[in-house]
Amino acid sequence: MNQHARVASPEVIEEFRTVYGHYGSTIRDTLDSALWEARRALQWLETEQRQYWRGQTRVASNKISETRINLERCEVAIRADDKRGCYVEKKAFEKAKARLRFCEEQVRIVQKWIRLIHRELEVFEGKLSQLSEFVDADVPRGVAALENMLTAIEKYTGTTTRLTPVDGDSKESKGAS
Repeated sequence: MNQHARVASPEVIEEFRTVYGHYGSTIRDTLDSALWEARRALQWLETEQRQYWRGQTRVASNKISETRINLERCEVAIRADDKRGCYVEKKAFEKAKARLRFCEEQVRIVQKWIRLIHRELEVFEGKLSQLSEFVDADVPRGVAALENMLTAIEKYTGTTTRLTPVDGDSKESKGAS
């Protein structure tokens, strides 16, 4: 079988090799950033939100104690024939109980989200790890294949098309920068 390749511009292959090598490092940076953002969201829930709603629950519990005392004082102080009968104090006590229920529900919701995000983060980290392994293995392999093509073309034509080293190609270029 006779195979022929018509390469009109080896410079394009060299440029693609360079861009492809940078693509690999860009993907790695993006994967690291995505993982960092996901972990940061979990940390926000575990620290700030959990502490905030626990603190709000304590405040609401204290408010219930305060409004209960005010209601009891009012009930002791009113006359039996008073129609209004501590209306303001009863409303304040009911509002404080509703706030406590709300805060307790928020604590449960935050805990639920923490558990859910922990599970999802494990799955996410697994998928990112697979993708990272793919990028770490295939991008260098692709760059090497392009490098081999360029070497073969250079030997065939007797010219040099090398423009720039790709990440990891030349340790001297990294030290010189």
